[in-house]
Amino acid sequence: MAKIDWSRVKAVVFDFDGTLYDKSYFPLWLLLRNPFQVPSMKAERRTRREMKNRDLGSGEAFNTYYYESMGKKQGRTVEEAKSWYNDVYLADFIRILKKHYQPYPNIPKILEKLGDMELKTAVFSDYSRTEERMEALGLSVSDFGYCFNAPDMGGLKPTPRLIREIVEEMQVDGSEVLVVGDRVDTDGESAFAVNGQFIQIVKKKKEPETDFPIMLWSEFVEEVLSVPVG
Repeated sequence: MAKIDWSRVKAVVFDFDGTLYDKSYFPLWLLLRNPFQVPSMKAERRTRREMKNRDLGSGEAFNTYYYESMGKKQGRTVEEAKSWYNDVYLADFIRILKKHYQPYPNIPKILEKLGDMELKTAVFSDYSRTEERMEALGLSVSDFGYCFNAPDMGGLKPTPRLIREIVEEMQVDGSEVLVVGDRVDTDGESAFAVNGQFIQIVKKKKEPETDFPIMLWSEFVEEVLSVPVG
């Protein structure tokens, strides 16, 4: 199985949804909470798929394009689409996290270990209001050090500029970054764009031939805790 070269890691960037918690059944909870919003939620998903890898350059430009495109699909004005996304969709997102989900175990322990290893850590999400969503799970951005929202940066994963700006802000080289995420097409491709390393977190163990490790969360915890310090 592929292994991580910890000797060249200086920063660990975590995806949020599906990586720091098991997001199983999340669409179902959204549906049960507001069944009449299904067409709007489908329009939001289609808009995101269309915007994948589209670099809008800034958060303002991203939001303008996003709300206009989604609004057309929903039959709403730009302002109505913006209100729906923030006041209905994301608000429900946060409420569901708080009521039905918990972070994976031992997150504080691995963050402490990564700190002992003098590694910088960050969370990088494809959705806005990540700090609020983390707090809904009982997690704190301050424990990670950095928090990045792709839409606020002007794109969605794996737009290469986003991870390059993250690397620059964290003051490390791209090859010194380890991305931990659940999706190869977004998290993995972000890591590969800067010649970084990638660990895929899965819910069920699989061992295909890949150039990167595939781990259960529990295995990732064991991996981090087993790395020698100093």
